[in-house]
Amino acid sequence: VDAGLLLGRLAEAEHDDRLALRWFNTYLAEAPSGLYASEALGRKMAILRRVMGEIAARPVAQDYVTRYPDGTYAAAARAILNSP
Repeated sequence: VDAGLLLGRLAEAEHDDRLALRWFNTYLAEAPSGLYASEALGRKMAILRRVMGEIAARPVAQDYVTRYPDGTYAAAARAILNSP
């Protein structure tokens, strides 16, 4: 299961956002409460924001803040939610 997260990180490092999103989604589907779910969700949100804009990232940001209000990506998620 953790391989999905690692493969997503690798794809992200190689600037293959589409593949990275696919792997982060795979990880989240297989381990929605897994050890790295917070990271996978945060990275997914960041990619969506970068590639598709804040409107596309907003639902993921809301999910992140709901699930991980003190998580690593919480400030970024709140910034998306508070943007016009």
